[in-house]
Amino acid sequence: MKKNLFLIVITAIGLVACGGSTNKPETTENDSIADATAEVEEVAEKPAPTFASSDLKMFGLYGNVKEVSKIEVQGSTDNYDYCRNIIENSTIRFSNEGKWNKKEFSGLLDFITKCNNDGFIVSVSHRESDGTTYENTITEFNDNGWAQKETFEEDGPYGLYKYKYAYKYPVIDNNGNWTERKVTVDAHTESYEDDSKTNKHSEFTVVRKITYYE
Repeated sequence: MKKNLFLIVITAIGLVACGGSTNKPETTENDSIADATAEVEEVAEKPAPTFASSDLKMFGLYGNVKEVSKIEVQGSTDNYDYCRNIIENSTIRFSNEGKWNKKEFSGLLDFITKCNNDGFIVSVSHRESDGTTYENTITEFNDNGWAQKETFEEDGPYGLYKYKYAYKYPVIDNNGNWTERKVTVDAHTESYEDDSKTNKHSEFTVVRKITYYE
């Protein structure tokens, strides 16, 4: 009788120590390690996006990109989307080796692109026959190699235009490229005709389409 009572007490203590239920599965240290290993393996299955060529890297484009084109601008832009960069308002095409078809922009006078030490385009400039000059300069990049902050300056016979841009990228495709960009711009203009000066803040969204080589 004493032996049975002793077994009952030991069993009760064991139940309390395990939360009072024998149906709850017990998590061991090995189980935790297995779960953590599975999570690491799951992350490792999705490789980080890579640049397929130096030309694609210039534009911060990942994968075997064939063509990039702007398909929609949402919101009031006041033509700032044109001034942002002549390249991004045209269709950009690449060969299947990732070579940029720069000849499409050969009609621009003094068309110059400059890259930083990381290989990303940091400035684009050109001019018109009347002497008007245009220059975009990226002053800050994010970790993906995309413009985060940028300035634009246009100076010509009729006036001076200085814009400051800030960008956010809420939509990214499966290849790691942005397809939607939120833009804020602070614009300063000076008219050489009547000496007037204006300042304006605008926000808009640019949506672009990217096609890839199969």
